[in-house]
Amino acid sequence: MVALKNAEGILRAFAKLHVHHNNTELIMVGDTDPAIRQYAAKFQIADGAISFRGEVPYEQVAKEMQQAHCLVLFSNIENSPCVIGEAFCCGLPVIATNVGGIPELVNTSNSVLVQPGDEAELMEAMLEVMQSYAHFDRKSIAADAAERFSPDIIGKQINSVYETLLRDV
Repeated sequence: MVALKNAEGILRAFAKLHVHHNNTELIMVGDTDPAIRQYAAKFQIADGAISFRGEVPYEQVAKEMQQAHCLVLFSNIENSPCVIGEAFCCGLPVIATNVGGIPELVNTSNSVLVQPGDEAELMEAMLEVMQSYAHFDRKSIAADAAERFSPDIIGKQINSVYETLLRDV
């Protein structure tokens, strides 16, 4: 949870959402610095509403995603984060920032895009996903991801690039 991931912004947006929707829960995965937990404690949100898992083994990440309702990635800067493809493979809808290659990975059937640093927009996106959760068909999200990100598909794409390069030599 480095500064570029803006975990503090997620916490602030969630805290505002939780005031009006106290049945919400935020699970943070990947924290290694106790400062983020101390920061979260300042919001005085009910016990259990915010959980920290720390660093977890790769297999556990998939289990966390399969049990979640949404992945939130509020990065200030990104390239093409693998975590979005992993979430989609689990059928998990995503809220992410409109930066880097993220817009190329997402569409309205699997995601909500927000502007980086706009915590009010992030809170609204969280609320939107909660209120229109049925709009996100987890089976379709996973099936689309399998067609886009499976090892066979990616392998064929990489192979095609190499074949093109070799033809031009």
